Amino acid sequence: MEVVMVDGDPFYAANLDWDGNKYCDCWTLEPCCGEPCNVKDGCWCFWCWTLCFWCTQAKLLATETDHTSCAMVQHCCVPFWVSVCSYLPLVCLVIILDTFITAVGAVLAFILGFLFCIGWLVDIVVFFVIVLLWFFFLWLSFLWIVTIIHRHNIRSRAGYGSSRLWLCDIIMGLVRCLMPCAWFQICRQVSVRDWDWVADIRDNGFNAANADWNYLARTV
Repeated sequence: MEVVMVDGDPFYAANLDWDGNKYCDCWTLEPCCGEPCNVKDGCWCFWCWTLCFWCTQAKLLATETDHTSCAMVQHCCVPFWVSVCSYLPLVCLVIILDTFITAVGAVLAFILGFLFCIGWLVDIVVFFVIVLLWFFFLWLSFLWIVTIIHRHNIRSRAGYGSSRLWLCDIIMGLVRCLMPCAWFQICRQVSVRDWDWVADIRDNGFNAANADWNYLARTV
């Protein structure tokens, strides 16, 4: 597949600028909210991607992987539970670190308070460390794996960069503040038909599962 270049830098083109569709152009609402943008199509886009996110991403995933229709098991249930199972270890890790830091802080506060009367200083340090720990955790996205796969698939199919480049896909999916930018860029790159799960069910009927378990776009 041809690597699209921007100022001689394929890494930049592959991850940030898709031939004018830049990751930061969040105010551009076409074609996802209609062409031209209008209230009716905008409400439909909002409803699908907020209230019915898992169904909508299921149809988009099926489109990316060249499936004739989306299937509930492969494209909806599996991504949901993968997201849950990938996030729970992070929750457990933060809770363990929180408990450990609190326990160590309590011991140090007692010792230093008894010897030097500065136990209060340890309490302040422990408090800020725990706040920073939870702040970092809250910036990690629950949808990180799903976002990474979708972004990689869409740009690989469109020919922006090498399919071997994953770094910025991972960053855009993992960091919570960048994840909306990733999804807006994805929606601007595809047509409404690519993610309209209601139209898919109307045309192809409800599909519980199929035999193809591929989750990555087939590039040429």
